Amino acid sequence: MKRNILLLSLILILALAACGPKDATETPAAEPTEEMVVEEEPTPEPTEEPDTGYDTFAPFAGTWSGSWTNTTYGSTGSIEATIEFNMDGTGTFTFDAGGFVFGAFDPPAITFDATFDAMGVTIDMPGDEFFGDVTVTLNPDGTFTMIGDLIPTSGIAKVEATGTFTETSMEGTYTVFFDGNDVAEGTFSMTKAE
Repeated sequence: MKRNILLLSLILILALAACGPKDATETPAAEPTEEMVVEEEPTPEPTEEPDTGYDTFAPFAGTWSGSWTNTTYGSTGSIEATIEFNMDGTGTFTFDAGGFVFGAFDPPAITFDATFDAMGVTIDMPGDEFFGDVTVTLNPDGTFTMIGDLIPTSGIAKVEATGTFTETSMEGTYTVFFDGNDVAEGTFSMTKAE
C-alpha cells in the first residue's frame, strides 16, 4: 500500500512540475501584427510608350515653298507644299508644282494621303490624272524617294526623284523618262516657312 501511495505521489509531482511556470528567459511567440501580415506590392516597372513615328515626323509639318529647275532644257517653276501629320499615324501632303511641268502645262495642286510609323512615311496613290501611280517614301534618316509611274501625259513614261530633308529644308534631284530612251534631269529645293 505504501508503495502505491509513493508511486501516486511521484506521478502527481511530475504532473505538477510539467504544468509549472516557464523559464523566465523564454520569450513568448510574437502575435502577428497587421504590418507582419500585409505583403508589400512590388512597384511596377514604368512601361515605355511604343514609337509611333509621330515625334520623328511631326517637326516636318507646315508650309513649304521653293522651286524646280530642269537642267536639261533650262525650264523652271515653283513648288509649294503643305504637310500635316496626325497622332493616329496618318497625314496629308498637298503639292503644287508651277510652270510647264513635263514641258506641258501647269498642273493643279494634288493632295496625297500618307501613313507613317517609326520606320517611315509612305504615300501610295495609284491613278493620279497627272502624275500616274505615285509612291513616296520618307525615311527617319532624312532621305526620301518618289516615283510617278504610268503617267497619263503623252510622251512621258515615268518620273523619279530622290533627296534629303531636315526640319527646315528639302532638296533633291529628279529624272523624267520619256517614251523611248530620252530623259530630262533637274533639281529642286524647298524651305519651310517660319
